[in-house]
Amino acid sequence: MITSIKASLDNIKDSYQVFYLVMVVAGLMHAFFLFLFLWLDIQELVAVNVLSCFVYLLCAHLFVNDPDRKDYRLIAFITMVEVIAHAYVVSYYIGLDSGFHYYILMLTVIPMINVGIAFYANLIRLVGTSIAYVFLLQWLGGASPIYQLDPNTLLFMHNANVVVLIFGIGTIWLNILHVLLKERTVLSDLATTDKLTGLYNRHGFMALVEQEVNEEMQRIDSLSILVLDVDLFKEVNDQYGHQCGDYVLSKLAKVMRAVLRKHEMIARWGGDEFIVLLPDTDETELSALAERLRLEVAKTAFNYQNHEVTISVSIGGTTYQPGDSFESLASRADRALYKGKNDGRNAFNVLFV
Repeated sequence: MITSIKASLDNIKDSYQVFYLVMVVAGLMHAFFLFLFLWLDIQELVAVNVLSCFVYLLCAHLFVNDPDRKDYRLIAFITMVEVIAHAYVVSYYIGLDSGFHYYILMLTVIPMINVGIAFYANLIRLVGTSIAYVFLLQWLGGASPIYQLDPNTLLFMHNANVVVLIFGIGTIWLNILHVLLKERTVLSDLATTDKLTGLYNRHGFMALVEQEVNEEMQRIDSLSILVLDVDLFKEVNDQYGHQCGDYVLSKLAKVMRAVLRKHEMIARWGGDEFIVLLPDTDETELSALAERLRLEVAKTAFNYQNHEVTISVSIGGTTYQPGDSFESLASRADRALYKGKNDGRNAFNVLFV
């Protein structure tokens, strides 16, 4: 749950950053428009773009100085009003052929990055934007603009605005794709990872086994499995509490990862039991690794709230025999584990049949 909430907050943060980038780019564009209309000597539109630059500077200031994003809705509203007003005024003065009305279309996809705003609020913005666009077309369609510009200048403006529109919408869609991919990764991790230890959980481990191991089982010469269990783990929980038990399991996972090689797969099999899949490991290597693991755990200090908790593990192991499946390997390793526990704990026991 915590991981899922964190992922959602990360997605909101990503969307805020994209929205801020859109504002910065919009501000720079209006600065360019200011000089363009100065060059064309259209004083009314120079004044409009001076006002627009001020609006985006104000929004950027509010955004930077609002870490909690309390003013986010206000900033989004101001931006929306500016885009529509700018499109109306510029189109009124130099005509629809200039392409400035296209910027209203960008507002139709802005709600897709407004993940911090309620669905119905975004829906109202979408409907309002669509109405504003259609009304502008109806109002100025066929009307003569106040300033008659050279056709080549109009064509340049139109094409430039189309390119900017495509870039803006593309950026927003890339953000949406990024958020969706991140969410899918988080959900996959939640499904296959044990949150306490960071290891594979039983489901994730079995998915790897079904995908890789069973396909190769008939053509490998050496594959081994270890099953490890914390001795008297219930007594640890009873004496020091379940939080101490969680601490022991988490630290034990780190110890195991430090001893094992990168290609050796380890998972929390359930409760205080772990399983390790050891490719290219024969009987001799299996015994040496299990003993090294047992000794490493025994000498590790498990200190919890000024209490030194004594921890040992029992380990059962086995190696691949002709005709084995993963299930038969795991079952044999489990029997070896409990045989070792019955013989006195803190030991490694191996079975081959």
